Parts: sequence; structure tokens; C-alpha cells
Amino acid sequence: MSVRIKIGSGASFPATTANQSDLVFWYNDDKKPHYPVPRCEGLKVAAGGTTSAYQPIPQPAFPVTVQYVCALHPGETGDLTVQNDPGGPAQAAGTVNATPKEIAIGPGGTFASIDVVQSDNVVWKNGDRQTHWPVPNCWGLRVNPQAVSNDAQFFPPPLSAPLPISYGCAIEGHESERGSINVYADFTLAAQPVTVSSATPYASVPIATGGKSPYVVVPDSSVPYLSVSETTPVGSSTGLSVVLNAAPPSTGTINYELNVTDALGNPIHQSVQIKIT
Repeated sequence: MSVRIKIGSGASFPATTANQSDLVFWYNDDKKPHYPVPRCEGLKVAAGGTTSAYQPIPQPAFPVTVQYVCALHPGETGDLTVQNDPGGPAQAAGTVNATPKEIAIGPGGTFASIDVVQSDNVVWKNGDRQTHWPVPNCWGLRVNPQAVSNDAQFFPPPLSAPLPISYGCAIEGHESERGSINVYADFTLAAQPVTVSSATPYASVPIATGGKSPYVVVPDSSVPYLSVSETTPVGSSTGLSVVLNAAPPSTGTINYELNVTDALGNPIHQSVQIKIT
């Protein structure tokens, strides 16, 4: 559903509550333009500087309140509280990788594209001579009097596919500056034990999910009757599956040494319990 936030006369931003899957937009009933930028207030960066860390698609524990500012009038602020969808499962806060990935701002305000996973933070390093203000998920939120902004969703549900985030520079005169962040699902193990059946040989069973294609897999040579490869369709960044490719010596639970690295350099090197029936 869509949730409207009305910018009142004198630039008053009312406190608003929305659900996780809601799309939020602003209607400007004031006499001057405004530009609300949720979660982006620490991203304005002078020449040679580095922004604060920013997680493109965070996974917070709901409810969470986000304060935002107007990029055109920094003293103007508002609060947006996002709560879990009705009937949705309780969600624990997700992880955050400690070391952020850097996005370079080049001469003339060029923004490098970058691939990340959901738990990654990013920072922008400004190598230009001008100040810039990258605003992910906020491009299109500048709104003229008696007009509406684009809509936005600030805490999308957990990813099932790569999600491209386009962003722009919030500073007036920099409207042509664009960048993109491609967010992939975290590269994680499937629930254990992973069960394969002699009754259905060659049936693919997920063993790891997420990450970015292609994957480099080092087989466990001690278990030649099992093979691990990318989940089909290949190139979808869905993850990896295990296949029983020959008759096993026995049934029961074994340990398979999974050794794989995705295209972003994220490794999984861990013993996985596989139940053979």
C-alpha cells in the first residue's frame, strides 16, 4: 500500500508510521520545494573526504524510526517509523560486515558502480574538487509545491534476487550525476542437515544460498558420490546445490567439506551435514 506524508505550510514534516512493504511518498503543500532524504544525512561529503557508512538494504528489527532531513533546507527534519507487516514473522536484526566497501566519486561527479551483499556497508570517497551528496533510495524525492515525489521503500523484505539501487546527488545543479549499487543476498549455508535420497538420484538440493554468480567450487574428493554446482538457472545468483551422482556406500549422515567462493570474493569453507536416505 502507499503511504502519503504531507509537507505542511512552513515545511512541517509530520511523524508518520508505515509497514515494511509500504511505499512512501511525499506531497508538498508548502510554497517552496523540499527534498526529504531518509537515512542519507551523513552522506554529504566535501572534496577529499569520506562519507559515513551506509548499509544499502538494512535488515532491522522492527519497529525502527528513521529521521530524515530536507536536502534543500537542512534544519527541516521529520520522523518515519517503519513496523513489521501485519501477520509477518518477527524479524531479528541482520548482520553488518565491519569493513565497508568504498565507492569512488571521480572528477566531474562520476560515481562508480559497485556490487555488494545485503550485510555490506558502503562509504563514498570524494576524489572530485566539489562537494557531493549521494542519496540512495532518495533520488526522485525532491518535490515542488503542490506536487508529489516518487515513492520509495526503505526496508525491503530480505532479498531473493539481485536488487539494483539507483541514486543521485542531492545538491542543486548536480541532477545529472548518477550511480548504482547492486545488492545481492548474503552468501550463507542452507539449513542442516541437507537431505539427499538414493530414490531420486541427480535431484538438486540447495546447500548454500545467495552470493553472486559465478561460483568457484573445490570438490570434496573424499565424497566422490556427491557433487556441488550452481543452482539452476546458472547465472541467477541463487546459490549452490548438491547432487547425489552415484550410489552411496551407505545411508546415514556424513560431513561434506564445502569449499566455495562467489564472484564477490565471499567464501564458505565449512563442514556441512548431509543426510543420505
